[in-house]
Amino acid sequence: MLPQIRDQLVQNLEAQRNQFDDIFALGMPFRSQSEKLTRAYMYCRRLGLNWHEAARMFYVAKGEHINRVLHYSRVRVRALKPRELYWIYPYFKNRHTFGLLEIRDIKGKSLRTVKLNPSRFLFFGLHAQLPGIRQIRLFDSREAAMEMHGYAMQIGEFGIGSLHVLTDSTLDLTDPTIKAAVFFVSKKTEFTTLTQIREAFQDFEIADAQRRSNFEETLSTIPWWDYVLKEVLEILRGEGDPWPRLSTMMESLKNDEQVLKALIGHLKDLKQITIVERIRKQLDPQRIFTVGRMRVSATPEGYVAISSKTGVSTQLTNFLIRFDINIWFDQRNETYCMGRVILQGQQFPFVAPINQMLKPRDLLAQLQQATRDSPISKPVSPPVILSSRLQNKLVSAIAQQVAVKPTRLGVDRLGGLGQRSYGSLLWIPVRAHVERDHASFCYHSPHPISPRLLRIPGVPFSPIGTKVGECVPL
Repeated sequence: MLPQIRDQLVQNLEAQRNQFDDIFALGMPFRSQSEKLTRAYMYCRRLGLNWHEAARMFYVAKGEHINRVLHYSRVRVRALKPRELYWIYPYFKNRHTFGLLEIRDIKGKSLRTVKLNPSRFLFFGLHAQLPGIRQIRLFDSREAAMEMHGYAMQIGEFGIGSLHVLTDSTLDLTDPTIKAAVFFVSKKTEFTTLTQIREAFQDFEIADAQRRSNFEETLSTIPWWDYVLKEVLEILRGEGDPWPRLSTMMESLKNDEQVLKALIGHLKDLKQITIVERIRKQLDPQRIFTVGRMRVSATPEGYVAISSKTGVSTQLTNFLIRFDINIWFDQRNETYCMGRVILQGQQFPFVAPINQMLKPRDLLAQLQQATRDSPISKPVSPPVILSSRLQNKLVSAIAQQVAVKPTRLGVDRLGGLGQRSYGSLLWIPVRAHVERDHASFCYHSPHPISPRLLRIPGVPFSPIGTKVGECVPL
């Protein structure tokens, strides 16, 4: 089985490398300052962007050259006119993987969208960032990102990168988050866009778009939570019924447990009890599991059991569980769950056999171990089941959560490690490096792994991170 896996990994690496090289080559005429691209140079001048900097952000190529890479698209894309010039705006999944190409004509009209490698977040301008930058700045348009990158280069500010981000909320978050970023909000920035992009970063701050030319260390920013609170208070102080706007905001914040909990607490302090109840009523139906004559609701404070007959609620736990994927080891006929336990606003990753997640005592032991062994932080108190009488209802709700998650095939052993590899199908080629019968890979695991090399005979593997958020940095 291991030789087959090795051969498949090598083939995948070669295919990904070929795709990257073929698409990257589209920018060669622009990078070599071809005399036939006068219109492109004029476009750069309008943006205040030097051509050699622009060539790292977008490409200009003839249709005949673009047509040669259209077969990489996940969906069929019609060919372009061979002799016409087109602008290609690449969005990256990471530095070595193209995610999407947006193709426009010389007048700026959008003609084709080439979908290559799907991801929750795709970044425009990633290749223009220099190593060791001190700050990432986000803008709500490509043009704004290019203009600010050009301005930064003109004044010799090489420590700040400018990006535009596309999001697809229908996809799961599989890539590690980026450490920090500042989003420059303009009048046309939608709150929903901010909540989606915010998930790509560990620390997320907001700045006024009118101050985007400020490259001083004293740039005024506010944390994400403070911005959310400011927006909510402005709506409450405004005229008319605030609920329609608040309802839209709460829907977009439903995955941000920590902010929601803090916001509800602040609204309680302001005596906005009616608003609080409406928020809970709106969010609860999306996280309610029916178990016999009971309903189990996932609230910011933990699981709550609600009697369908009397409406009486009982607090079941002081924690929540978010499952990501199931991993099936076919040789052992055994399935593991990978997810996070959410406790007191903090998230602690865990991996556990599915049969243990469906037994109250074993479930609690697994979650307590996950919080106790966490290298990130420690909770004030451990996970507990508060109602032993209804613990079977809790397990039934958890089973419903597990059942809807995707299942991936696991590799039982890797080389001489003699242990199960939980991140088996999360192999991510960080450097697409293939020489003859030699292939270099990097191992991506969302959980702590041994710093030793992971080896398959003839194929070296190197762990590039040992804890969440450090696996595949952009």
